[in-house]
Order: sequence, then structure tokens, then C-alpha cells
Amino acid sequence: METEKESTKLKERLFGLPNPFDWSNYSISTHKRLQEHIMKDPYNCDRCGDTYNRKDLIKLQAERACKNCLCSG
Repeated sequence: METEKESTKLKERLFGLPNPFDWSNYSISTHKRLQEHIMKDPYNCDRCGDTYNRKDLIKLQAERACKNCLCSG
């Protein structure tokens, strides 16, 4: 189980810049719901390091990658 310090660090990275996840596509009221979804099981993309929900990442052999990384290269 992650510590409070690790949880805080992941939240800072989630909302830090630059993050290729485009929050402007979603309304302000949806941001909280998306944050809660991500923080239920946070995991960093092995390619870009951005924080996502582990279930939203695509597992490629030993690494997990986000859709942004797979689409861009």
C-alpha cells in the first residue's frame, strides 16, 4: 500500500505541467470524477511518466503505456 507521501507525489504529477492529457476536453465538473478514477489505482506510464489509472494503460510485455504514447510512436 502506498504511503501518503507517495500519494501526494502522484497527485502533483497528475496535475503538473506538461501533461499531454488534455483536460480542456472535459468540463470542470468532470475533472473531480476523472481525478478520483485515476487515483483509485494510480500508475505512471512507463514511456512518458504521466499518471493514469492502471486499468487504462495498455500492457506491452513488461511495460505499461498510455494511449498517447502508442498513438504518437
